[in-house]
Amino acid sequence: AVVSTQSGHYVRDLEKDSNCIFLCITLRKYMEMDALPTYAQKVISLWSPAILRKQIRNLIQFVVHSLQGQVGNLGPHNMFNRIANVLDDFIYRYSIFGIDTFVLIACLQRYSEQGSNIAFYLLYILLVKKPALKERVDFFVSRAWPRFWQQNGEHSWSHLHKLYHSKFPEHAAFLQVSNNTVYLPVFYSNICLRFIPVLDILLHRLIEICQRTTIRTLIIEILSTYGRLYAFHDTPVTYLHNTLHYYDNILVGEREVVKKVLVNRILEHQPSKPLKKLPKFAKYVQLVDPSVLQAGAPDRSAFVNFKELLHEFTELMGSRVAANELYSEFSPNDWKYNEFGNPITYHL
Repeated sequence: AVVSTQSGHYVRDLEKDSNCIFLCITLRKYMEMDALPTYAQKVISLWSPAILRKQIRNLIQFVVHSLQGQVGNLGPHNMFNRIANVLDDFIYRYSIFGIDTFVLIACLQRYSEQGSNIAFYLLYILLVKKPALKERVDFFVSRAWPRFWQQNGEHSWSHLHKLYHSKFPEHAAFLQVSNNTVYLPVFYSNICLRFIPVLDILLHRLIEICQRTTIRTLIIEILSTYGRLYAFHDTPVTYLHNTLHYYDNILVGEREVVKKVLVNRILEHQPSKPLKKLPKFAKYVQLVDPSVLQAGAPDRSAFVNFKELLHEFTELMGSRVAANELYSEFSPNDWKYNEFGNPITYHL
C-alpha cells in the first residue's frame, strides 16, 4: 500500500481489519528511523480497540519469528534489546497500547517451545530490565496503603492518585489523538492496579512451562520485582490457594522452589501476617537460596514434618480461642473489605 504524506491522503484500507501487519511494518520502520512515521500516526489514530488487539497479536508473532535466530546473541546491542526499546517507546512514549494489554495478549498466544522462551524473555526485559513500570510501581507502593478506607487528608486514596498521575500521566488513546484531550481527574485506576490481574495470568503461564530452569529464574525475578503489588490484590490468599492446588503436580521436585517463592512473595506483603505466630510453618516456606535452582530436587529430610505443622496450627487456634486473643493481629481489619469473613478462615 502506498501512503502519500504530502497530500494528506492515505489508504483507508490500512485502518480496516483485513490489514493486520501494519504494526509489524511500523516497528521495522521505527528501528530504521528512530521515530514514528507521520503516515503511521494517522493510521493508528483510526484503529478501534478490536483492530489494535489483532495488530498486537500479529506483532508478537512477527517479533517471535524475527528473534528465532537471535537466541544465542544476548549482548547489550542485540536484537532482543533493540525490539524491546521500540516496544517500550510504543507503550510509554506514544501510548499506542498499554503494557498490561501487551503482556496479556503475549501470555495468551500459542508458541512452540523455542517461541515461548523468546516471548517470555522479551516480557522479562520489558518488565524487569526496563525501568518504566518499576518506577511507577515503586512510586505507587511506597505511598499507597491497601486499607485505603482508613486514609484521609494528604494520604487519601484520591490525593495519592492525583500525585501519581501528575508524575506519570496516562493516556486513554494514542498520544497523537489524546495530546489535546482534557481528561477528568482519575481517582482509582492506574497501570499498577490494572497490571495485577495480568500478573496473575503471567505467573500461571510461566508455571506451566517452569520445568526449564531459565523460566523458573524469570518467575523468581518477576515475583521479587512485582510481588508487592499483591498487597493490593482483591483476593491474594484465594489466588495463592487456587494456584497451589491447580498446579500441584507441576510444582514438585526441583520446581518446589517456585512454590516457596510464590507463597513468600504473596504473603509477606499482606497487612496481616499470621505466619509470624507459626514459626515452624514460616520455616517450612522460608525463601531458599537461588543456587537451589541448579541443585536438583530439594532434600526432603530438611523439611518439617507435616504433622508437626498441623499440630502447631491447632495448638495456636485452641489457645487463642481459649484466651479470646484470636483477633490480636487482625484488629485493624474491616472484614467488609476483606476476602474472608473472619480470622479463622484467613488462617486456614
